[in-house]
Amino acid sequence: MPHISAKKLKAETVTALEREFLDLLSTPRNKADARGVAEEFFTDTERMMFGKRLATISMLSDGYSFSEIRNAIGVTPQTVSRIFKMVTDGKYKRLAKVARELAHSGGFAQALGLDKK
Repeated sequence: MPHISAKKLKAETVTALEREFLDLLSTPRNKADARGVAEEFFTDTERMMFGKRLATISMLSDGYSFSEIRNAIGVTPQTVSRIFKMVTDGKYKRLAKVARELAHSGGFAQALGLDKK
């Protein structure tokens, strides 16, 4: 679980930090640069956490069952349920679109050695 310091920041400071962070992520011009930024900025644990979240979104979009997802990537039933609820509530619209595009090129199913649905 990520840890954020207990010190409260002003709303405008939070907004500025979020904007700068998102600008950083959108700056790389190619996959190699984007990969380098992610490898330098995120810890191994953070990259794994984000990867599992994206794989869960992708697999839900592809019609995999909750148990297939849990078995393939080692997430808890609660995690799959929570992400499923967010997907059905429309929280991950852009991520789901990108995940579907990855799935069409093999994406997570291929990386995990699963048959495409």
